[in-house]
Amino acid sequence: MKNSKNFLIIILFSLFTTISATAQMIDQPIKWSGKIVHIEKNIYEVQAIGVFDSDKQNWHIYDLGPYTDGPNPTSLSLRLPSSVRLDGKVYLLTKAKKLFDAMFNMEIGICEGKVIIAQRVEVSAKDSTNITALIEWMTCDDGTCLPPTEKEIKLKLPPAIDVVKTK
Repeated sequence: MKNSKNFLIIILFSLFTTISATAQMIDQPIKWSGKIVHIEKNIYEVQAIGVFDSDKQNWHIYDLGPYTDGPNPTSLSLRLPSSVRLDGKVYLLTKAKKLFDAMFNMEIGICEGKVIIAQRVEVSAKDSTNITALIEWMTCDDGTCLPPTEKEIKLKLPPAIDVVKTK
C-alpha cells in the first residue's frame, strides 16, 4: 500500500512538472510591430516586423511558402478602404534560410532572429487613412511547433500627394 502511494506521488509530481514545462513553452517567442515606409509619390510599403526574444533564438517562423502538406507559411493580409489599393504581392525583405525539415519531410524556408514582411500599397485618399495588417505565422524550434497564431497591427497611411482637399 505504501509503495502504491509513493508511486502515485511520483506520477502526480511528474505530471505536474510536465504540465508546467509545457505551459512555459507556449509563450510566443516573436513580437510584432508595424511600419509605413514611403517609396515614391503615392506608393507606400506596409511592413510587419517580427523580432524573436533574445533568449529564444533557436525558434523560427516559416517563409511565405506555399507548402503542400507542410507547415503553415507566414502570411500578411491588409484590410484597406477603397481609397487604398494593393500594389503587387506580399514579399519578404528578410532573406529566408532554405533547409530540409525532417518534421515535414521537405525543403522549406525559415526566418530567424528578425523578419520583415512587406506589401506595397497605393494611396488615393485626400486624408490620412487607417488600415489593419493581419499577420499569421507558425513558430517552431527543432522539435516543437506552436499552433498558428494571428496578430493585428493598426497603422495609419498619410494622405495622397497632390490630391486637393475639398471643403
